[in-house]
Amino acid sequence: MSDRIKWGVLGTGRIIGKAGVALKEAANGMWYGVAGRTEENGRSAAERFGVPHTYESYEALLRDPEIDAVYIALLNHLHKEWAVKACEAGKHVLLEKPFSLSGSEAKAIAEAAQKHNVLVREAFVWKYYPGFEQMRDWIGEGAIGQWARFYGRFSLVADEVSSRWRKDWGGGALYDIGCYPVAWARYFTREEPVAADAALPG
Repeated sequence: MSDRIKWGVLGTGRIIGKAGVALKEAANGMWYGVAGRTEENGRSAAERFGVPHTYESYEALLRDPEIDAVYIALLNHLHKEWAVKACEAGKHVLLEKPFSLSGSEAKAIAEAAQKHNVLVREAFVWKYYPGFEQMRDWIGEGAIGQWARFYGRFSLVADEVSSRWRKDWGGGALYDIGCYPVAWARYFTREEPVAADAALPG
């Protein structure tokens, strides 16, 4: 691997307009290639974002020896399949949230990463903000009081054709945005949740 990581992106949805730009601006990396569900989708994304290489399929991107790491920006139910395949291809993986749809899927990804000696990370950018680490330290030290309860509120309005309405695709509130409050609670407490509840607004 050279000093600059060559990134391949699987997926051409809206999220790559944010994450892909970050890959291009990173001092230690470059957005080398992109593949979509169809060859045309990949070519269109490459033209839109100025990516030098495009592929006819996800598999073709994973076969490219020039690719060092893969950002998987696919629908939730595809995360496990393509994360495992990327590991098997010897690529490091940045996996869009949610990491997977079940504990067994997460375990399969972790085992594939270990077997093929690659790194896999979930794309939670907030973990790398210094302020979050400082808050966790204050909570752990008791500097801002005794921990009693975590209350999280995070929402968005999905359009009618959004994949977030497809339960079989890992849609719904928990996987797509509810994973943030769950992750924050685990991060700040350094503990696993015992119980959780949620309610519709109104």
